Amino acid sequence: MPKTIQVTTTPARCKRPHVSLPPDFNDPAAQDKLADVHVFAAALDTGVSTLYKFIADGRIEKPTKIGRASKWPLRYIRRIAAEGIAAA
Repeated sequence: MPKTIQVTTTPARCKRPHVSLPPDFNDPAAQDKLADVHVFAAALDTGVSTLYKFIADGRIEKPTKIGRASKWPLRYIRRIAAEGIAAA
C-alpha cells in the first residue's frame, strides 16, 4: 500500500495578524508613549520590512532600542503618518 503524502501550500507572502492602532493613539496626553514597529507599520498602512527600508533610506529616523525591541514615540509616528514622508 503506497503512502499518501499530504501537500499543503503556503502563501508566498505570510502576513502577520492585523495590528490595530492603540486606543490612545490620538490622545495628546499619551504622545510620549512608545510604540513598536508593528504599530508604526499599521499607522503607515505598510509592512514591517517596508518600514525598515524607509529607515535605511533615511526617510524615518532610527528607533530607540529597548533591549531587542525597536520603539518610537507616538508623537513621531503621528507626524510621519500625517506628513506622508514614507510615501515620498
